[in-house]
Amino acid sequence: EKNPPDFKKLDAVIHQFRGSSS
Repeated sequence: EKNPPDFKKLDAVIHQFRGSSS
C-alpha cells in the first residue's frame, strides 16, 4: 500500500474550500 497524493490534494482542496467559506 503506497501513499497516493490524493490525500494531500484533498487536504489542499478542503483548505481552499474552508478559506473561501470563511
